[in-house]
Amino acid sequence: MGQVNRALPRRPSPAPSLHGLRVLIVEDDWLLADEIAKALAREGAAVVGPAGSIDAATRLVAGEDGLHAAVLDVKLRDGDIYDLARRLDESGVRLLFVSGWDPEAAPSDLHHCARLEKPAAPAQVVQGLSPAV
Repeated sequence: MGQVNRALPRRPSPAPSLHGLRVLIVEDDWLLADEIAKALAREGAAVVGPAGSIDAATRLVAGEDGLHAAVLDVKLRDGDIYDLARRLDESGVRLLFVSGWDPEAAPSDLHHCARLEKPAAPAQVVQGLSPAV
């Protein structure tokens, strides 16, 4: 009797780990911020924040050295995030905007930044921050 060769089905590749990345979260919806923080931590990221306002985010950034990425809501109770986003971008921090606002409303110097439409699942945020493989 001939031997049957049964290959195991291929599993989809898991999202690359975020291990070692320091990620700032700026989001004024506490539940969403908490879900994103937990999802990032499960993937090995060191979460900074979350911050629910520009003022709180600015204080966190001032006390941080070595941020790698930031997940940013655009409209917060104390204004929009664009000035802080520019400073982070100029420092080499990778930005991921998570917003319901029209991407064309963003300043042209930030159009190169990644963006997810709200409501975005925490898994989408993880994928959006995952390094390309």
